Amino acid sequence: MRKRKDRTRSIVIYIVKFLICYLVLVLIYVISAYLSYKYVLKVPTSILEKTTQYMEKALRMGALGIFLNNFVQATRMSLPIVGPLYAFVIMMNTGQFLGLYVYSKFGTGQLGTLVLVSSLLITLLYPYAIIELSAYAVALENSVSLTIRIFQGNVDKKLLFKVLLKYCVSIILLIIAAALEYATLMQIMSIRNSF
Repeated sequence: MRKRKDRTRSIVIYIVKFLICYLVLVLIYVISAYLSYKYVLKVPTSILEKTTQYMEKALRMGALGIFLNNFVQATRMSLPIVGPLYAFVIMMNTGQFLGLYVYSKFGTGQLGTLVLVSSLLITLLYPYAIIELSAYAVALENSVSLTIRIFQGNVDKKLLFKVLLKYCVSIILLIIAAALEYATLMQIMSIRNSF
C-alpha cells in the first residue's frame, strides 16, 4: 500500500513540475511576443519575406524537416545545467518573431493588439503547438530534475533510465507534432494561395 501511495505521489509531483515548465515556456513566449511588438525600435524590412520563406521551406522539408528542427531544440533543452537557458532563448526568439511579424503587418494600434492576442491564442491552441510545447516541457523538466540531482550528487542508473525514458517521450511527442504542423502549414498555404 505504501509503495502505491509513493508512486501516486511521484506521478502528481511530476505532473506539477511538467505543468510549471509548460507555463514557464508559454509565459516566455507571450511576454517576448508582447515586448517585441510593443517596444520595437525598427522592424526588419524582410520579416514578411522571411515568414513566407520559412513556411515554404518547412513545406519543402516536410514533416521530417520540421521534426529534425524541433528535435535539435528539445535536445538542447534536455541538457543538464544549460537546458533552461536554451529553453528561454528558443521561446524568446519564437515570441519575438511573432511580435515583430504582427507589428510589421498591423502596427501597434488597437487592431495590432487584437491581432497579436489572437495570434498568440491561435498559435498556442493549435493541436501541434500543444503537443510540441508538451514535448519541450518534458525536456525542460528533465533538464531541471537532472541538474538538481547532479548538484546533489545523487545520479544513479535508475535516474538515468528515467531521464532516457522522458527524453524518448518528448521525441515521440515531437514526431506527432511535426506531422500535425506540416499538415497545418499545408492548409494555411493552400488557403493563402487561393486568394
